[in-house]
Amino acid sequence: MNTDGTITEYSASRQTPNTVTATNIGIGAYRRTQWVFEALDASGSMATKHGLFRKTRQHFANEGACKIVDVLENGDELMAVAFDSDIRNITDGLETINPYSKQSIKRCIRNVRPGGRTMLYDTILAFCQLILKYSAVGNTVGEAVHRDVGTFTLVVLTDGEDTASSASFQDTIQILRLISSQLGNLMRVYLIGVKLSPAARSKMRALAEAGGDMATFCDARHMSEVSAAFTQIAIQIQATRITAAY
Repeated sequence: MNTDGTITEYSASRQTPNTVTATNIGIGAYRRTQWVFEALDASGSMATKHGLFRKTRQHFANEGACKIVDVLENGDELMAVAFDSDIRNITDGLETINPYSKQSIKRCIRNVRPGGRTMLYDTILAFCQLILKYSAVGNTVGEAVHRDVGTFTLVVLTDGEDTASSASFQDTIQILRLISSQLGNLMRVYLIGVKLSPAARSKMRALAEAGGDMATFCDARHMSEVSAAFTQIAIQIQATRITAAY
């Protein structure tokens, strides 16, 4: 996170978002550009180990996030962060997927290590504000997305309640309601809770409800469910890629 509380938006080599275009793939169909934002909890509790091989929650989160990278195609856009007591960029800001970037991005994701508190609300708020900025009419990305050329996906994984944000629970509810009302089916939000307490589970359900039909909450009580959740998200990203346009 920058000193002004914002997330670094673009890599040093690119100061504006990639121009969104539709790629024709056949009669009456085109390829949608995917704009994917991933946020992984990297707080101290993510070091908790599970299973026969004693792998950490962070390991399962990182590997799950890599599944999403695997289904992205050239020209798609990805931003990934880890949050603990702060928000840390995993990718170099917003990165355009190309034949050489996937392995580098996945290596950075797998290098995320747990430690610190849980800045959940600030992370969701920052990403939602960024998506609203991109989706605004008059913005190159926004104009393209509203022409049905692209879609936004936000994926957030956490294993506990917020303990570090300046934003409140109600602030986060409001921003999710706003993004739902403005983007509708152009936006998907996936909230993954890992071994949550009843109180944390209740709050995550409320956040998903605030997101309306566009939001999904996965209550993962076993590590296999974390992996399954990311697999399902990857499948759904692929399903929205090809759109009939008759």
